[in-house]
Amino acid sequence: MPGRQYCADKLFLLGGTIDSAAQYIDLCDAVLNEEDVSMVKLAYEQISPLKNRAARLGQKLEELEKRVANKLVPLTQQTGLKTQPKRRTARGASA
Repeated sequence: MPGRQYCADKLFLLGGTIDSAAQYIDLCDAVLNEEDVSMVKLAYEQISPLKNRAARLGQKLEELEKRVANKLVPLTQQTGLKTQPKRRTARGASA
């Protein structure tokens, strides 16, 4: 039987995935000057769709942030907490 799943765990994993994705950009820069024109054109064609995906991810994160904040309101009222939850970041993430 699998253990309980938490939203925070999924977001930590997402953070690691995003960090890994950013490293691919560095890898592209490392080989860009060695590629032929057709491959550079193909790479260029990928940039706009990737930017669109990143924008959709940003929108989804903003929507999730609102839902999580709305969930916190009744929880803080029930427990009497007056502070915001501590922010945790994925390991290796740079601010």
